[in-house]
Amino acid sequence: MKWVIGLVALGLLTACGDTKPPAPQPVAAAPMDPECRTVVVFDSTKISKPPKDLPDAWKAFSGVWGKAGWNNNTWCHDLYVMKIDEDGKVALMDTHGPGGGHDGTAFARVGKLGEDNRLRFYADGIEREYWVENGKLMGVKHLSGNRTMTIAMLPKSAT
Repeated sequence: MKWVIGLVALGLLTACGDTKPPAPQPVAAAPMDPECRTVVVFDSTKISKPPKDLPDAWKAFSGVWGKAGWNNNTWCHDLYVMKIDEDGKVALMDTHGPGGGHDGTAFARVGKLGEDNRLRFYADGIEREYWVENGKLMGVKHLSGNRTMTIAMLPKSAT
């Protein structure tokens, strides 16, 4: 009789062991949202035309990018790429809308374009990295540990 109970228990455990948890559903990295808004910048945010001899990949950054927020629009973000120098130095206006526990902000920043055609700068000790892909400005914030925030922005204006 004990061996019958043992076989039944083994059968139940085997049946339970064959069931797999559902596969995780893919999460959109950062959808674009035309209604995603940041702060109004009243200061001069003139976008300078890039120098003619600048690589095309660098010229593609020039202009105002937005209509999206970090990590599925929890925090709207615009990036004004105002001036790109021949050495890769970039003058920026970095704006965020209120939301996700944050106030609306606008900061002048300086970034650097690298040979890998990526724009990088630090804000509040956090590295940000941007690149142009298929007409969108993709971005990632490298947070502590292996955590990141992502964004995919559309052009709001160009040079």
